[in-house]
Amino acid sequence: MEELKNGNSIKTGIIGTFSPSVKKSKSSLTKGAMEIGINYRPDLEMKKELRIADLKKVKNPTK
Repeated sequence: MEELKNGNSIKTGIIGTFSPSVKKSKSSLTKGAMEIGINYRPDLEMKKELRIADLKKVKNPTK
């Protein structure tokens, strides 16, 4: 359950940091991401895929 909670807080943090910062420069996006403990990197999409796979495992614990 801790994993799920972390995933949700990370997702919320990304939305909260990136959405209002769209007009700002990329460096400020990175700074905002670091403030919530995430490095803004191109492999973020890949991590998202992995997180989705983990969430599916949590939803189907019998598999």
